[in-house]
Amino acid sequence: MVSIIVPVYNSEKFISRCIESILAQSYKNYELLLIDDGSIDTSPQIIKKYSESDSRIRAIIKENEGVAQTRNMGIKEARGEYILFLDNDDYVGPDYIKQYVERIENTNSDAVFGGYKRVNPSGKIIQTKRVYDSEWSKYTIPTPWAKIFNREYLVTNKIEFLQCPIGEDIYFIISLLSHNPKISFLGDEY
Repeated sequence: MVSIIVPVYNSEKFISRCIESILAQSYKNYELLLIDDGSIDTSPQIIKKYSESDSRIRAIIKENEGVAQTRNMGIKEARGEYILFLDNDDYVGPDYIKQYVERIENTNSDAVFGGYKRVNPSGKIIQTKRVYDSEWSKYTIPTPWAKIFNREYLVTNKIEFLQCPIGEDIYFIISLLSHNPKISFLGDEY
């Protein structure tokens, strides 16, 4: 099972698109942790509604502590063998989870790093970022998204996000890499 962790903060305008893209996945063995970090808009109500309609979805409402603490809570709450992080304004194609799970299982990796596309509000692709099967590639996208992680590897090595105003994701990836994990790559963005 995969635990998909989505920190939610004042995202009433786009959280439904994120959730709907997850619900449309061809891979169905997942739990979706929607962790609201003290939103002051209608985000908590939106995620509660989704959690009431699908048993795979858990809505967690907490005080505002920042994205680092929210993701760390997700790691602690996760029940899956693998962890995927998405931001609340992300949306993914229908085979996104399947591609990552197949790669991590087929390679027996601790993590799989992939690429992504950035789109503008009208849906036009404005940037495509790919990774390649090379030693240097693991340093090119220092974010928690566009990756899948073995949960036990994160927990055993105490890999967490640093509570700071910026760069918490870079710290997380550097901490992961400092433990010399087995990493494989998805060459295309999903």
